[in-house]
Amino acid sequence: NRFPDEEGLLGPEMRATGEVMGIAPDFGAAYAKALLGAGHRIPETGTVFISLSDRDKEYGVGVAQRFVDLGFRILATAGTAAHLAGKGVPAAHVDKVGEGPWDPVRLIEEGKIDMVVNTPRGRRARGDGSLIRRAARKAGIPCVTTAQGGDAVARSLQAGRGVITDVASLQSRHP
Repeated sequence: NRFPDEEGLLGPEMRATGEVMGIAPDFGAAYAKALLGAGHRIPETGTVFISLSDRDKEYGVGVAQRFVDLGFRILATAGTAAHLAGKGVPAAHVDKVGEGPWDPVRLIEEGKIDMVVNTPRGRRARGDGSLIRRAARKAGIPCVTTAQGGDAVARSLQAGRGVITDVASLQSRHP
């Protein structure tokens, strides 16, 4: 968000750089605290747009199912939607960027998508994914660029908002 004109993908050195941490009895609750501490607003309902590279499609089935179980509607690119449907996860497919009324960039701009999970193909991902991530950043909606990150967000929502108010110090964990 600090560099709105730059690609939203993080290199390994930035992935390892943290601003906050969360302490809780389980991963979902700890991640929820970390997200809140970093100032991220994660929607509790709405529509998640999912576009997964081929290498992430199998792992992404569980991620999408978590969001469905939480009550989210899933929109996905044609390949991702077909893969999810083949595994029993309901997902409506969208058009390619610039090709039709279900253009994901337009849907983001119109406020019809509340969160994006987009895993690019390679180190220098370009094309539709880049336009989608840029639109999400401009609209101020959360955009996750790894399937594992999408899973972490879903787990944080599963943990519930009530768990983020429990406070623990580092000293209580490591006296």
